[in-house]
Amino acid sequence: MASFFAEDVTDYLSDDFIKYASGLVDAEDKKIKAEVEQRINRARHLYEGLTDSEKANRRRAFFLPPAGSQLTASRYTCRACGEPAVMLGEAIRAGRVILDDDAVIRNYRVVAQEFDCTVCLLALHGAVEIGSAGMDQSWVIEEQETLEDRYTGYDDEPDYGND
Repeated sequence: MASFFAEDVTDYLSDDFIKYASGLVDAEDKKIKAEVEQRINRARHLYEGLTDSEKANRRRAFFLPPAGSQLTASRYTCRACGEPAVMLGEAIRAGRVILDDDAVIRNYRVVAQEFDCTVCLLALHGAVEIGSAGMDQSWVIEEQETLEDRYTGYDDEPDYGND
């Protein structure tokens, strides 16, 4: 309600309550960061115990989102083992459309949802865990299409049969 009236919510809360609430949030952040660091260490330990052939086999099992998924896949280097892995994210905002010669360019902001490394089995869920691991929580992708591809079919008139 405070944002609706363009007021600061801290005007309605005591300083003690604000310190208490901030402490709870800080404690939860530290707890998540510690859990994520433990997972990274376990994944690193698992990776160090793999043979070269096991690593090669696991690299081939590269994960991609299922067909029809709204998630965008991006390659990312794993924090635990340094191998290429997949970061899945959801496009949340499209930038302006830019016309460049004969192409239409659009940028999308993507927010991280899942990180999966098939080699060391490190899995992180949600932007909070991914951010706690020191990884990017969002990124920008650029999509291009030619004007011909974009407007193909717009000038085709249906046949009404009255010619």
